[in-house]
Amino acid sequence: MIRGHMLSVKESKGRNGEIVSFAFYYRRSARRLKIVVEKLWPSRTMWPTLYTGRHQFAANLKKAGYSRLEIAALMGHATDETAHSHYGKKKAGRKTGGLVQALESEVQRIRVVMGEWPTHKFRTRNSRTNSLK
Repeated sequence: MIRGHMLSVKESKGRNGEIVSFAFYYRRSARRLKIVVEKLWPSRTMWPTLYTGRHQFAANLKKAGYSRLEIAALMGHATDETAHSHYGKKKAGRKTGGLVQALESEVQRIRVVMGEWPTHKFRTRNSRTNSLK
């Protein structure tokens, strides 16, 4: 897998060493990952993809009680709807410790489309430990 990925990187670079096309690099990486995981787990009906980590990250944040605005900020989304509609479900999350916290400046730039979950209070940097109890 690693050798194949490094070959994809090499094939994606131009003369100056910069990635020529991210789309080309992404497609190559996704294809190589698919080949490897299908060989590792041939009887599965679903396999890990390049987005599996993002889905799990979103599910973990939902399970831990993060607000839609915080999740959107941490995932780099423009609105509070994207992670809710397209990324990991709360039931698949793990309520683990040591999760990151969104910068308030990033949270403030999120456009509210759906609004907050009714029972959740927005956490500030100082109230984080109190709101997770």
